[in-house]
Amino acid sequence: SLGEEVQRLLAAGVKLNDITILVRKNKNIPPIADYFDKTMHLPIVSDEAFRLNASQALCMLMDALRYLSNPDDKVARASLIINYKLQITNENKEGRMAEDVLPEAFVNRIEPLRLMPLYELLEELFSLFEMNRIKEQDAYLFSFFDAVTEYLQNNSSDLDVFIRYWDETLCNKTIPSGEMDGIRILSIHKSKGLEFHTVLIPFCDWKLENETNNQLIWCSPSESPFSALDIVPVNYSSTMAESVYRQEYLNERLQLWVDNLNLLYVAFTRAGKNLILWSKKGQKGTMSELLA
Repeated sequence: SLGEEVQRLLAAGVKLNDITILVRKNKNIPPIADYFDKTMHLPIVSDEAFRLNASQALCMLMDALRYLSNPDDKVARASLIINYKLQITNENKEGRMAEDVLPEAFVNRIEPLRLMPLYELLEELFSLFEMNRIKEQDAYLFSFFDAVTEYLQNNSSDLDVFIRYWDETLCNKTIPSGEMDGIRILSIHKSKGLEFHTVLIPFCDWKLENETNNQLIWCSPSESPFSALDIVPVNYSSTMAESVYRQEYLNERLQLWVDNLNLLYVAFTRAGKNLILWSKKGQKGTMSELLA
């Protein structure tokens, strides 16, 4: 199994950061990540984990900014209280929510804090909320404060404008993945142009023709009476081969095969040292049939 293979690689001296799992579809990422996290107890890093808004500390910083910018923002306040309790004071979720759980130095200084320059304010909030106690945040924080420095070269310290910039742009920025320890999981599509020491492909048995449910092909019929219409939307399926749309069907099928073979080519050329793949036997019209 995938888990046993990873254990074997680790025992042979391959490092966690050297192992990358490639999948064709993003929907395959959560179950694999879940399996390694809960069953294997190994750290996993996926695309989503690299985004700045995946950082607990940064989300708290932004909630604190939202609350300073608008003390009537009940959502920001509640989110800040919950995260502060969970992350910093390590209280469990049960029990009554203490109203005064936010740091006094924050609550009593709302006005002066609001007037501080943005960079200094963020540093102050980081220290007021003791965010250094949240583990594994350094890579996010370095990237974030670099981005803030860059932002301030052309923008003012206005809180609302910066909050909008975070919501629209900065929250999606990703950190360099090399700074996080763990097995990488990403889609073949996202892996283009990258090289990894060891590549594992657990579901290497996708169809040569995608699961093209409801895929429309726009056809220009040449035979009468169909040719009365310039262009016709036809549901893609093998029955097209028995109709006036046979040529369009064959063209589309060829394109799908080429696309899927290209995907296989991309996946197979990412590995520097080891390429290991799994596929089910006896599946017609799939990559596993082709490879067999």
